Amino acid sequence: MAKKQTFGDKVNKNTGKGGQEANFFATSKDMVVKEITEGENVVKIIAKDAEGSYVTYPEHVDSGLADPNRFHDQRIEPTEEDLAEKE
Repeated sequence: MAKKQTFGDKVNKNTGKGGQEANFFATSKDMVVKEITEGENVVKIIAKDAEGSYVTYPEHVDSGLADPNRFHDQRIEPTEEDLAEKE
């Protein structure tokens, strides 16, 4: 069985976390700016990193895995509707 990769003493600049939880391409809960819901279900997340805001999905938050929606070539910018406050 392969040993799980750790980042040792490195600290994720986006989350401030170190050790095994420091995945530099993951989306963590403290990066979430807004949750977009339909009914009672969260369907989209607006998160923010050093590059700015982007759209991702609940299953990517705190998964410990890289979030493909943070990658430059796949990044989804939030729309005006995403950013608007519901009344």
